[in-house]
Amino acid sequence: MFKTLIAGALALTLGMTSLAPTPAQADMSNEEAWGALLGLLVLGAVIHESRKDNAAPVVNPRPNRNVIPTQCLRRIETRRGETVRMFGRRCMQNNFRGFNRLPERCEVSVRTDNGRRNGFRPRCLRNAGFTWNRH
Repeated sequence: MFKTLIAGALALTLGMTSLAPTPAQADMSNEEAWGALLGLLVLGAVIHESRKDNAAPVVNPRPNRNVIPTQCLRRIETRRGETVRMFGRRCMQNNFRGFNRLPERCEVSVRTDNGRRNGFRPRCLRNAGFTWNRH
């Protein structure tokens, strides 16, 4: 940043001194005109380089297809009183576009007091390359 500032000031100074007429000679010679043009080109290049550093980051237009909706993560209590974490199957079907790409090996079925609950094991999905936002 500091180098760019110094280079810009130097280019501006060189450009301005070659533009100023001397007291003895009011018209600009061909050599002075080229010097002024060169000074302006250098100044333009310095400004362009300084703006490149502050450019906004490029955002990937294609969203990550492997991000699972966190709202589908459930804590299910089994008939034995154990708590099992899983992504609910029906919720995933309704809210996750890549449902058909989920690995079958991650599916789990749990018996509860209200019947069977089907879903996907979070650790298995993570190992398969899927992610989700954790609260």
